[in-house]
Amino acid sequence: MPKESPLDLITKYVNTGCVLENMMIAATDQKVDSVLIWGTAVAVSADSDLRKTLEIPDEFKPMASVALGYAANHDQSEKDLKVKIAMNRI
Repeated sequence: MPKESPLDLITKYVNTGCVLENMMIAATDQKVDSVLIWGTAVAVSADSDLRKTLEIPDEFKPMASVALGYAANHDQSEKDLKVKIAMNRI
């Protein structure tokens, strides 16, 4: 398999983000909660037994994952953050 360019890799991550965003929006529309998890791609890529168990073909590269389910706490009120981040806009 030829080495991919940095632009090809960035494009794959951007495309993955778009697909997952749409999946998460569709889940929300169905009253299903979701959370984006980037770290699972690293774990799956590094573990050949896990790839085999999940039946992920060698030619596929795990990029990210989404956990879907129902929140134990449906409180959507704004929470007071302990850390504040300052931002300058230009």
